[in-house]
Amino acid sequence: MQTLTINFLNSPSFLQLSAPAIAHEVQVVGDVAGTWHVEPNHNPQAGEPALIWVALTKQGGEIVPLSTADCQMDIYRQPQTAADAPIVSPNLKAINVETYRGIPSAEVIFPQAGIYTAKLNCTPKNPADFSPLRMEYNITVAAGTQPPPTPVAIPKPVTSPVASLVNTGDSNPAFPNLASIVSFGGIIIVGLLMVFVAFRRQKP
Repeated sequence: MQTLTINFLNSPSFLQLSAPAIAHEVQVVGDVAGTWHVEPNHNPQAGEPALIWVALTKQGGEIVPLSTADCQMDIYRQPQTAADAPIVSPNLKAINVETYRGIPSAEVIFPQAGIYTAKLNCTPKNPADFSPLRMEYNITVAAGTQPPPTPVAIPKPVTSPVASLVNTGDSNPAFPNLASIVSFGGIIIVGLLMVFVAFRRQKP
């Protein structure tokens, strides 16, 4: 199966446009062409959502909707070995974008800056529609610009001065130690009782 890749940014027709255009890359596999695009503006950033979509068209310009094919997309980090598993296999959703209707798309959050490869495999639900295809697209991910999360201040528990003194035994001029007060009061009471008893014994 032969794959042809066309980058519209390098084509003369693109350079002759007077108005800004969206950059796309087109791959041709068999009788199906795939137009790749990544939002935002082919400049995804690590840690931020990116939208990948692929418009599949047959010869003559007929769109291949996602509803007519079983497709799967796998995202790999580069460099990749044969034993590497995809970092994510996002769910594909049909979207309408530009002049395309019902084409496959996926939202991906790339964990780190670097180069990734999106691999798309599609099998037609009706074998007569087109031959099974496999396309690959390299994506360069820049470092993210989102600021780090602001730490949340956790308020300290508030305790009453009396409870604090009872629990810790700390002294405070405004709040004397309750244990000391109780002990001192007990001594006074015992002393008064002893004086009272002695006084009663001395009476004739």
